[in-house]
Amino acid sequence: MSRQISHYPITDLAYSRCFDEAMEAIDGRDFSNLSLIDIFELYPIVNYEKDLTQLNDKGKDEYLGRRAKIEILNKALNQYFGSFNNCTFIADIEELNATDSILVLNYIDAFNKYSKKTRITGDAFMTILRKNYIPLYTILEKENLCKTFKQSIKDYMVESPSSITCFVTEYDEKHRFGHKPYFIPIKMFSDEEIESMIEAYIKSEFANLNIINCLMNHKNGEGNYNITPAMRLKIQNKYKVLQEKLFADGRITSENYEIRIDPSQDEPYIFKQNGNVKIISYSGKWIDGNLDSKPTLLNNLIYIFDLVDNNLRFACLPASNSGCGLADALDNRQKDEYGDFSFKTLDWLGDTTFCVYYQYLFNKGIHLESIFEWFVNEYIKQEFGVHGFEIAIPFEGSYNLRCKNIFSEIDKLLKSYMVLQKYGSIDPAMFSMETLCKYKDLKSLCGKKYIYLSENGVVGRVCHLLFSDQSMLNYVSREKEANSFAELIKSYSLNISEYGEFSKRNLTFLKDNGIIHLSNDGTIDIKDFALAKILEELYFRGFLDINHLADFYEKALETLVSKEWIVDDDSLFSKQESDYLNYCLNSSVFTNSLKLRNIYEHTGKLGAGENELYSDYLKGLKIFALVAIKINDELCKLYPEKK
Repeated sequence: MSRQISHYPITDLAYSRCFDEAMEAIDGRDFSNLSLIDIFELYPIVNYEKDLTQLNDKGKDEYLGRRAKIEILNKALNQYFGSFNNCTFIADIEELNATDSILVLNYIDAFNKYSKKTRITGDAFMTILRKNYIPLYTILEKENLCKTFKQSIKDYMVESPSSITCFVTEYDEKHRFGHKPYFIPIKMFSDEEIESMIEAYIKSEFANLNIINCLMNHKNGEGNYNITPAMRLKIQNKYKVLQEKLFADGRITSENYEIRIDPSQDEPYIFKQNGNVKIISYSGKWIDGNLDSKPTLLNNLIYIFDLVDNNLRFACLPASNSGCGLADALDNRQKDEYGDFSFKTLDWLGDTTFCVYYQYLFNKGIHLESIFEWFVNEYIKQEFGVHGFEIAIPFEGSYNLRCKNIFSEIDKLLKSYMVLQKYGSIDPAMFSMETLCKYKDLKSLCGKKYIYLSENGVVGRVCHLLFSDQSMLNYVSREKEANSFAELIKSYSLNISEYGEFSKRNLTFLKDNGIIHLSNDGTIDIKDFALAKILEELYFRGFLDINHLADFYEKALETLVSKEWIVDDDSLFSKQESDYLNYCLNSSVFTNSLKLRNIYEHTGKLGAGENELYSDYLKGLKIFALVAIKINDELCKLYPEKK
């Protein structure tokens, strides 16, 4: 055949093209004497029957006009699978594979739908698996096949080390929309067999760093597979070996940064590039001119070093949506793993910037710990009249002990806030009786605070069309290109006449939902820039603090509420910020968490070097600063006259 016949879901952008090609293939083929190759080349055509009710009138007419030939194909499939046996099963798959491996996939799909599988023995099915004519994942996506040939599938997976990747895909990786589940006969595998498969995989030459990472962070559980502590150690060792090899052989180069404070620099912040080195430089003049002002030294963390953004959100949070199809494809995460592929760089930058500031002040004879103590022990009492906040952060002693202290003091600060929020004051007796709740359950002092996109399907579609690089509205011509439709509108003059019929339906959808305006001549504009900006922030960042939005957005917020496109909550931290704290401090949510509080609450880091302990300590101080910023903001809102 001149072109491969395919069938995609009707929602796929390639559907129209594939449908036309399938109809042309019917017209160009003699159905009176179909060979084995013909049957399975043409097989995808029978799948268009289920789409008939969703086709437009033209598509229905085209399909129905060819239905007689399609029925001949259906009859040929039923006759074939009504008489085949072990010998023809193996021989025909071999013949199809010799012609085109795609035909084997068509054959297996048809075998799953048309045949009485009891005609084929487990041994015959095992033969096909061992010959690698069919990708294992293709078999695992078909529930009926997995139930019928579960013993053969299980035996094959045990003897094939690479099959552990299917376990990882089903039970460990974060699943995206459209993921097809694998029907692995998990109950048939013993723990010893699983361990043997993992052992063989990590010793193999094709062991993959992403798979090893998922195994390293795997969570044992009911209806899952289990990994013993001894095997986890082997997996961790393999991960280190692969990681070192990856960076040693030149295939990946990490971005290089130079972060510094320049004593002669006037501008608060400068970013520039010198070759491959990204230079981030801060003004030493500004810092030196305010060394005697504790409030300014603290505010520098917000306004100069950007621990939070202009909406007072933690700056180090992973993006909710990259908006980039390639980035999403590269984001191969374990399902309970925190952060996307760019998060570690972002978090490292925040940690390193904080370290540079801490060390700069230290060299000037100023301990940031003392300023934090002043803020909690004195400033809150003097500025807001709130008594009961007390902390102690010594800046001397071993870093192991200082780590134990800082994570304890973070809990103490949060618990004091919780008591204040619940009872209106911090009573020592009540403080001793209370237990710190989960970060996500800490409430704001002032009611509704954060907004998020709702589960409303309309707003999900609106945001995809506006902001995703996968939106077909991005594509007009080579002269007009942008990363999103929203960006395209800002950059160019657009007219509805430039789009095809499919895209025009999406444009009408955006118009009907109040997102775009179409003038009489067809020119496209954003109807409400404030509303679009809120949606953009929620799409890419996941949340907004409504108390840090300008009055300009008030009407747009009312519109979004009336459409039920957003939901709100009254927590101290947003969901995303709570997740970050859980990632850093404990192991309650994420498999790859740093769990610093848990570690230092108990034994500390055994065998850790001074640099690692120092790094953990500064991480703790940074988290303390983030918590303090949030609490100060709450008090400023509660007592605006004292702000």
